Amino acid sequence: MNIHNDLNYGVRDKDKLKQVRKELYKYLESKSQYNASELSRAVQEHSWMDDETILLLVKEKNFDKAILKYISQRKFTEAEKFCSTHRSEGLLTKLLEKYFLKYTELRDQTGYESIQEAEMYRGLAIRLMQSSAAQD
Repeated sequence: MNIHNDLNYGVRDKDKLKQVRKELYKYLESKSQYNASELSRAVQEHSWMDDETILLLVKEKNFDKAILKYISQRKFTEAEKFCSTHRSEGLLTKLLEKYFLKYTELRDQTGYESIQEAEMYRGLAIRLMQSSAAQD
């Protein structure tokens, strides 16, 4: 299977797409003989490759962008799991800061949806602090 050609020309078959992504993810996790930032730029062109983009951002040690990618996709549980596995990097604190920043931005906006979303981020921040305190 030629992953490069499949990505360039689009994969229309869902089973083949799943297989391509699985092979690519396995390769990215196991190898280090590639330029992660160059590959990251190429992968980011494909909006359906968010998980691969996050993995490449982590390989580049670009943790802030990886956390923001999780948040923008609303993958909060995955973000928290990711940050807790990289405790030495202080990523839980960075995630907490991002939750509070989103809360502050949304709280100052008008509209019911903004207020609801602000409260969601507030709740995420509180839950993260509680679970982090329980682990320590």
